[in-house]
Amino acid sequence: MEAAAILYRCAAVARTPDRDAADSGEYQHMSDNANRTLVQIVGAPVACAAGVKDTWRKVAGWAAGQLSQRFGKQVQVEYYDLFDPACPPLPSGAQLQLILVNGEVLSSGGKIAIPVIRKRLESLGLVPSQ
Repeated sequence: MEAAAILYRCAAVARTPDRDAADSGEYQHMSDNANRTLVQIVGAPVACAAGVKDTWRKVAGWAAGQLSQRFGKQVQVEYYDLFDPACPPLPSGAQLQLILVNGEVLSSGGKIAIPVIRKRLESLGLVPSQ
């Protein structure tokens, strides 16, 4: 394959049990993701008296694990901090936590709700893994 035809992504993918090294800079080949439904979660670190916590990244990682367990390789979950350079553009009026499925807003300003995400994925034709 020609070098120009290879597209890589790194560091923005939420950790899942089968992708534990995502934040360490591990790269994925784009063709591995071509047939996956993309779920993007945009959040932000939370500042509190104990310091800055990355709670939403952890929740997104948990959600990625749940969705991966149910749908296998049919779904790809990515987490972005609000100010990440690779963060997808936010629609007008969007609030955090923002959840996009294939670029369309599923949830804005609410919780990361697995049943809601699951229903959208199933409405798109994804079939739970056996």
